[in-house]
Amino acid sequence: MCGGILLHFVIGTMYNWGNIITYVTSYLRAYDPSISYKDTVKIYPVALAVHGVTLLFSGWVSKRVGYRNCCFLGSFIFVSATYLASVSTTFSELMLTQGIMFGLGMGLTYTVPISSGVQLLPQHQGVVSGLVVAGFGCGPFIFGALSSRFANPSNDHVDQDGQFASYYPPNSEVVANVPNMYRNLALIYTVVMFVGSMMVSEPDVNISRTTTSEKSNISTSGSRQYNPINAGLGVEADADVEESIEDVSSTTKTSTSIHNVNPLQMILLPLSWHMALCLALTGVGGLYLAVSSKVFAQHYFESDSFLTTVASTAALFNALGRIVWGVISDRYGPLATLTGMSVFFSFIIWYYPYTMTSEAFFAVWTFLVFFCEGSNFVLYIPLCIDCFGKDNATSNYAVLFLVVPIFNLVNIFLLADLEVDFVTTTTVLSAITFAGFVCLVSLSLHIRHSRNKSTA
Repeated sequence: MCGGILLHFVIGTMYNWGNIITYVTSYLRAYDPSISYKDTVKIYPVALAVHGVTLLFSGWVSKRVGYRNCCFLGSFIFVSATYLASVSTTFSELMLTQGIMFGLGMGLTYTVPISSGVQLLPQHQGVVSGLVVAGFGCGPFIFGALSSRFANPSNDHVDQDGQFASYYPPNSEVVANVPNMYRNLALIYTVVMFVGSMMVSEPDVNISRTTTSEKSNISTSGSRQYNPINAGLGVEADADVEESIEDVSSTTKTSTSIHNVNPLQMILLPLSWHMALCLALTGVGGLYLAVSSKVFAQHYFESDSFLTTVASTAALFNALGRIVWGVISDRYGPLATLTGMSVFFSFIIWYYPYTMTSEAFFAVWTFLVFFCEGSNFVLYIPLCIDCFGKDNATSNYAVLFLVVPIFNLVNIFLLADLEVDFVTTTTVLSAITFAGFVCLVSLSLHIRHSRNKSTA
């Protein structure tokens, strides 16, 4: 688990793009003045999309080369992407390194250590998932501050008007420091990811088989089983809960229990599509704000040091949120926790633009945004495992997660091209998140109905 935390500590610098986007965009404009935030903001969703696609085969890779070797491979690609960004001078080159290669390395090292952890500690899925991905949130706290220290040690701010309004001038110290920033980060990433990969544990296959056998014996003896999904709904699961949930799909004819399905079987189940829609709707708002909030906020606050401090500290709240939501999930179930979180998050997003009246108000609200945002990537992991089992947990979650980058890609491209203001952006994102709340309520009814139908 410690190895997973270190790996997520580095790959969590995906969120750092929202901090360095002002530096990197200004750097690219020194070579091509036509480049704007409208272009560079798209690098982030592309990285996320590649990350989602890579998750589809990361489980396959880990099973064939080993969990640890899979993490080494992902680490090598990730570090290479960071170093090559230091010599990238065009938008297409940066898209290749910080978009495609970054997402590939992140995808190979994301769910593998989580899968290892939940297999070794099956009774604490929420806490394990929360602790590991907490590293994903903590990373930007350190690397965000380091990035700004490397690129903007003098705390220069972007021009507020004139030819270079909202950007740093081509002859500025910030623009000159961007290549060095990437090289320094690549060196640090190399050390942290090597140590993290070495610490990733290979799950004991014999233990997993024994656990599966014991569960099978319990089921056939007629004993009652605990199911975290139903616990989240406030109901108790029967011994035949696997068959009852499997009956959700009346169109699929498979003898395999839903608790042991593979990705191909999972996508045939209406339950998986319903869950994927929930994830798409509740996850997009936070991801968009993570990359764009500084671009909007720099029109209200001039100090780059202040904005960097807020973004870096917000990463800690992102990490804290992942742990807190994981603990709540273990107590009340992932589905109930997600439902409550989503309606609260919808309000937080909607009110965000109205916090620009003071630095303190803006900082606190940004912390709340990040606190809620990280919950999606903790709570859907145990929810997916509860529904579809641990045997193919990495690949199954990858299939489920794929809807997020696809939806986020469309969302960011659309909002960027329309060049909408902050109020319009947050209104749209709030409405999407609230739709996710409605979808989660219907998901709980979906599961209740399938259970009642099977026991009738």
